[in-house]
Amino acid sequence: MGQQNSVEYRVEGRGDIVTGPSPFDDLPVECISNIISFTSPRDACVVSSVLKTFGSAVQSDSVWEKSLPLWFEKVAELLSVWWFEIRGKMNTRLLSLGTRYSAYIVFKTDARKVRGEMRDVMKPKKREDGWMEAELGEFFNEKGCYEVELSVIEIKSPYWKCGLIIQGIECRPTRSR
Repeated sequence: MGQQNSVEYRVEGRGDIVTGPSPFDDLPVECISNIISFTSPRDACVVSSVLKTFGSAVQSDSVWEKSLPLWFEKVAELLSVWWFEIRGKMNTRLLSLGTRYSAYIVFKTDARKVRGEMRDVMKPKKREDGWMEAELGEFFNEKGCYEVELSVIEIKSPYWKCGLIIQGIECRPTRSR
């Protein structure tokens, strides 16, 4: 993985504490992500704070897709509209308590249908899976017994909108800034 993390760990059977590179540094990120995907969202957040290696692995979609199914059942394509509004709700009991989350809209654009100038208001980033994502905002899951409502609304622009394909909304633990 390229990152060398210094850790202390016990060697089984000897009881010695060894300081040195983490044995996880030699594993591919995809392997670590797969292992972490079998834990709870709370455990994934905890391990991400232990080593940089785990922090990178926890950002993978494979970690969150089992426990946070926020994908729409079908993708939605914006054909040609003057304004649009997307809303979603999620119960925070699905999330780890005491954790700050970022919400992202996941989308693609059909270049053949986009008319005029495309504004990067939300500063989207290209993902490894070919989709784009833009951060919508953050929230803190303090008690875990409420619903979080997410929305994307565009009604002020005087331009027709088309060519936007929306996969869904994702919520992931916020990286330290």
